[in-house]
Amino acid sequence: MIEYALLIAGVLCLVRLVLGPTVYDRVVAADAFLVLLIAVLALWAQKNEFFIDIAIVFGALSFGATLVFSKYLRGEKIWS
Repeated sequence: MIEYALLIAGVLCLVRLVLGPTVYDRVVAADAFLVLLIAVLALWAQKNEFFIDIAIVFGALSFGATLVFSKYLRGEKIWS
């Protein structure tokens, strides 16, 4: 049952990612979609422990990418 809720939320995030009126909406939608992907991987990790490693890596990359992209959009130096 939770899979269907995650699927609907993922589709809504993808719609916002494509149709977002501003680039900031698209960044938030992409981040939310990656959080949903991490949740799906955590569910799959109940059967195969390998997926939890992938979920941890996706979480770190998602956080870093959102941070770098938001600094870029604000016009700040990324690596200073």
